[in-house]
Formats: sequence, C-alpha cells, structure tokens
Amino acid sequence: MGEQSTPAEHEVLTRLAKAAPLEQDRGELLAALARARDPHLARRTLELSLTKDFPPSQSAGLVSSVSATGYNADEAWKFMREHHRDLMALVEGTFENMYLSSTVSGFSDESRANEFLEFVRANYPPDSLAKANEAADQIRYSAYLKRLLLPAVERWADQ
Repeated sequence: MGEQSTPAEHEVLTRLAKAAPLEQDRGELLAALARARDPHLARRTLELSLTKDFPPSQSAGLVSSVSATGYNADEAWKFMREHHRDLMALVEGTFENMYLSSTVSGFSDESRANEFLEFVRANYPPDSLAKANEAADQIRYSAYLKRLLLPAVERWADQ
C-alpha cells in the first residue's frame, strides 16, 4: 500500500492512521498516504490536513509530504494556495517560514519558483522572503539538474 493504493486501501490506511495510538506509527501511516500517485487519493490525503484527526504538526506535514513525492506536487501547491491560512495556523510561529517553503519541495520548474515567490510576497510579511528565496533557489537548482540530466536518462531508457 502507498504509491499504488486503491481507494479501498487508502481508506484502510486512513482508518489505521486515525486509530494509531503512537505518534510514530501514525506518522508512518500518514507518510504512506502521502505517497499515493493517484491525484484523487492525494487530494483526499491533503484534505485530512484540515481535519482535527491528527496533531497539528502531522496534519500540516501532509501537504509537505504530498509535495515532496513529486507525483502530486501541483495538487499540493493548489491545496496550499486554497487553504494557506488554515494550514499556517497549524504550525508554530518560527516554523511558518520553513513550512511554507516545504510545501513546494516537489517542484523542479523555474516558473514554479517565480509563482511561489509571488504568492509569498502577496500573502506574507517581508520576513518570509528569505526562506522563500531559498526554496525558490532549490526549485531552480532542481530545474537545472533536470535540464542537465534528463536527456541522458531518456537516451539510456530508449536503448
């Protein structure tokens, strides 16, 4: 279960995560949910972040986890933009800037770096920009690596 989960398996993982008595077990189950490749299941996982079923840090972490897989980074970013106020309320003050940046960790496209910076400038105080710039630089670096390495990987795959 996880990446290739069916809707029924996703539901089982969700029930197990909600019932898990230990934070570590719950965290592993939530991580499995976040790895779902199916965009509909990723959206269901993201929606769990707005429930009161998990501790705030684990709820907020779902968006970052879905993004980090890269499979549904677009869906995680869309969800973050739609619900950023509610999600930011889940993280503690000093972690807000780090959290905001973590929600775009799955991107490797320069246009996304610019979009993220515009969003931060429009919605958050200027002190958020330092960490946002770091995240944008990481996205740009990932885009550079993709441009550099993807042709060789594609040639290898075609052999």
